[in-house]
Amino acid sequence: MKINLTHSFFKNTVVAKSLYTDVSKSGTWISRVVRIAEKIEKDPKSVPFISTKIEPKDIANDFRGAAFEGFGEALIKLMGSIPQIGIYDYEPYTGPDYGVDGVGKGKNGKIATVQFKFRGEFDKVLTSKDDHLGNFVSASLEKPFEVSIDDNENMLILTTGKEVFYKDMSIEWKNKVKYIAQNQSWGCFRGQKYKPEDPTNTFSLKSLVDNNLAFWNQVYESV
Repeated sequence: MKINLTHSFFKNTVVAKSLYTDVSKSGTWISRVVRIAEKIEKDPKSVPFISTKIEPKDIANDFRGAAFEGFGEALIKLMGSIPQIGIYDYEPYTGPDYGVDGVGKGKNGKIATVQFKFRGEFDKVLTSKDDHLGNFVSASLEKPFEVSIDDNENMLILTTGKEVFYKDMSIEWKNKVKYIAQNQSWGCFRGQKYKPEDPTNTFSLKSLVDNNLAFWNQVYESV
């Protein structure tokens, strides 16, 4: 069954298809993105990717981000109904780039925001300051999104890195944000009977999509 993928990344079906052909694991998909980005950085004209950036390094970074935002759109549209994600009516955000990449509704019917952070290093620990995650949280709480300060499930960070720094999660953001990383997650079991300690490797990008052929095939068919 096809899904409606609206992110601009999917406009170039040749490149998008190449990422989802004969793939069944997130690690394979990430490696493909890294290789294509390296090719772009050497020669931007070698890959038919449209970017507003000028420098090859910036175009390559633009590609990594756009590819992962497209991946995230597919993931949420196909799996957003499971309680650990809990986002429906999701669409990529096309307004000013203040840190919010996508918007939907949470389980409580209120606005939910998403940010995607692609990192080729699986051991990368993301922080509020160095990876500009604080911008995402600040923007989410302000207009036009206005995520309620009382909600603790309606701000989600997806990353291919290892984790988001625990002090940012627990102290700076007071457990109002949750993340899903390559091998673990934080805050995705709030309000559920089964509640493992954070962070947990029970739920992750790998647990969601590795060997999940239904996911990979549906994205491929939808591109």
